[in-house]
Amino acid sequence: MGEAEQQPDAITVRQEQARLLHSQLGRGLPLDLLVGGVVAGVVATATGMADVFIWWASLTLLAFLRYRHCQQTLRLRLWKTAPARAVAFFGVGAIGDGLLWGSVLFLIDPAHAWAEAVAICAMSGVAVASIAAMTQSGWVFPAYLSAMMLPALYDVSQPGGWSHNVLLAMIALFGLFLLRAFARVCTESRENIQLQLDKDAAMTELAAANRRIDALSKTDQLTGIANRRGFDVHVAEEWRRAARRHEPVGLLLMDIDRFKLFNDSAGHQAGDECLRRIASALQTITQRSGDLVARFGGEEFIVVLPGADEAAVARVAELARAAVARERVPRPDAEGHVTVSIGAASGRPGEGESVGQAVLRADRSLYAAKLAGRDRIIVADAEPAVRRRAS
Repeated sequence: MGEAEQQPDAITVRQEQARLLHSQLGRGLPLDLLVGGVVAGVVATATGMADVFIWWASLTLLAFLRYRHCQQTLRLRLWKTAPARAVAFFGVGAIGDGLLWGSVLFLIDPAHAWAEAVAICAMSGVAVASIAAMTQSGWVFPAYLSAMMLPALYDVSQPGGWSHNVLLAMIALFGLFLLRAFARVCTESRENIQLQLDKDAAMTELAAANRRIDALSKTDQLTGIANRRGFDVHVAEEWRRAARRHEPVGLLLMDIDRFKLFNDSAGHQAGDECLRRIASALQTITQRSGDLVARFGGEEFIVVLPGADEAAVARVAELARAAVARERVPRPDAEGHVTVSIGAASGRPGEGESVGQAVLRADRSLYAAKLAGRDRIIVADAEPAVRRRAS
């Protein structure tokens, strides 16, 4: 309680775009290689096998290198620390892939127009499929498409009759259509990312607010320590843990001696200050993460000590009594300083004892301490004979 919450760094649109750009490549590369294999088989019937093999091997090698780079970018979170550089490397790989696809037309003899048509159709399909994978960057797809289409445009622009001219015009129009579609999809993608990031930020803020509200609901507003609800939640968790491990849970229930007279004489403001000082003193006796000091109600406090047996609770109870004494809170209604009476008990969750039963034993010990003269400690079942009967 009271520790500052660690908020995760906000992800910007640019960083999220870089992440998505690299994470989607793994789904697109298999299709790229599959279509490339089909094109290689078709081109092989219209040209030499050696040239086709070099082209296919180059496409495969580049795909492997791009995949390795994307995996490293995601693993090292380079998309977050250096998004511009990550996108630039991705773009270089995409341009290389586009150039390889465009160069396939140079391998085909112009006499085999049907092979050119198949290659151009395959390139168009690959380009269309790449839009979805590259919408996270405004320049990667245009650069990729240009690298793919320019060799194709150069090849079909060579003298070859009216059919080549028609094909040239179709390729140019298709490229412009793809660029327009890409621009629209890219804008929508950016807006969707911004909406998702805004939603994530709102959910993170809401979760943090809920944690703060939950912490406040378990905190006593006067003293700053745990309240009764905080005690109930904490002791239930420790009780379950101790039951599994067959360990005890120590409880110290204490009450400020003659606090009503203190309030009547000094007033409620002085009484509140007294409670705050006692709470502060008691917090100095807790050493482990499972220990807890809580305001049990009114002028009563309770301390949870996981793993503490009767000897341990007696020792810590004395530390608590001494800590309160060191505060030297003066009593306006009598000579001397404020003291506490403490009832201690070591609960046995592993033997079927409930939290309520352990608290009741501590409460009875507290009542006995007050009857015995106050400013003292009584440990429940401290005598060996009593412990033997209880076991």
